[in-house]
Amino acid sequence: MKKLLIFFFLCTTVFAWVGSEATVQLVYPQPSKTWQPFFVPGAVYGIVFNLYQGIAGHQVILEDLVTHQTKLIKETCFWNYNPSVVLLTEGELIKARRDVVIGRKYKVILRAFDWNGDYWESTAIIQVRRRNER
Repeated sequence: MKKLLIFFFLCTTVFAWVGSEATVQLVYPQPSKTWQPFFVPGAVYGIVFNLYQGIAGHQVILEDLVTHQTKLIKETCFWNYNPSVVLLTEGELIKARRDVVIGRKYKVILRAFDWNGDYWESTAIIQVRRRNER
């Protein structure tokens, strides 16, 4: 009888586990366009939320569409607390001299991951320009 109770407890625990349903959305640059101008220095804005398991961290990555090299622009890990909603609003996150080549196209990737290691992405294509250009 004891083994049956332990088996029942383990089965209900496994089936009651809620899967992770995170949402990652770039706000600027907008992911819905094929490409768009991005003025540097500039900031990436987005929202990440996971109501069931929280967010373990997020990354902002730039992929050069000519050389296909990737560069990690920012990584944030939440070790001491487990937020359900994260607003990504960093001023002057991407700078011309350090991160990008003026006139080149890049893919901006906002990636968030939960404590299980599952991750979700939102992407946008940008063409980098100086702030005084039009």
